[in-house]
Amino acid sequence: MSSVYKTEIVHCTLLLSYFSLIFATQAGERNSESVEVTFYQLSDSEWNSSQSSFKTLVATEASSYCASYSDCGLSSGFIFTAHEVGVSSGPTADSKSLKISFYIDFPVVHTVSGSSSTTYVVSSAVTAKILANVRTAAESVVGHDITYIGTEFYSIDPDAFLNKIIIPVACVVLLLVVVLAVGLHLWSKSKAKEAVKRQRSVEKERRKKSSRVTPTHSVAREGKEYNPLFASGPVAPNPTLPGSEQTTPTNNNRLPLRHNALPPLLSTPTKKTNDSDDGARKEKKEERKRRKQEKRQQQQQQQQT
Repeated sequence: MSSVYKTEIVHCTLLLSYFSLIFATQAGERNSESVEVTFYQLSDSEWNSSQSSFKTLVATEASSYCASYSDCGLSSGFIFTAHEVGVSSGPTADSKSLKISFYIDFPVVHTVSGSSSTTYVVSSAVTAKILANVRTAAESVVGHDITYIGTEFYSIDPDAFLNKIIIPVACVVLLLVVVLAVGLHLWSKSKAKEAVKRQRSVEKERRKKSSRVTPTHSVAREGKEYNPLFASGPVAPNPTLPGSEQTTPTNNNRLPLRHNALPPLLSTPTKKTNDSDDGARKEKKEERKRRKQEKRQQQQQQQQT
């Protein structure tokens, strides 16, 4: 074998080693700088039909972002296409979600800036920002919510149909709560008024009862009748009884007085007394009428004169 052939073989080997090294480095960066995206309730068939639109959307946002911010790692060549947006792993089904890892290659014609941390792909931090910027638009393209971009969680938007049901129900429940609260307030207020009225009626009855004082013993207007049980001196003779004589009681026949003894019950006023009182009242009443008539006559005479 001539030396010329040997030299060509060496050159080919070096070129293959160089390109294999490049591809190995690029593949390593794709895996290390990829970002996992979780689609809620997305199926494989739905992803296959929408991935082209999704990649085009991400490429457009990458061109806009890298032209505006230096952390993209490019100093020129900011035009990305859907071809530069690739999938490093997935889709992988996880419960109700589908997980897919994405990377973004630098464009074919580009210039890497000196501050770039990568050589072949956009860094994972910048890729996560680009995906977050298109999250809402991507959900419309794919037809499903994105719940995770990397480790960042995003809530699921409520269904429009459920909103149409939940919002009226919530309004009705709120209205019922307000009506119930007002009703309870009015009911408690009426109960308080009834309690106040009841208390006033009870106090009124107590006053009436306290004003009606019924004496346990009537008091005689003219003197007291004699009762020998309460006598402490000589017993007065009773002329109506035969053989009654004045005697001086001894200690044997004297009855002791009780400290809590009640006075004797006196007889109630007789009918004659009541009649006399009524007559006196009638006379006073007639006297008042007569005086009033005389005053009227005098006033009439004064007016005539």
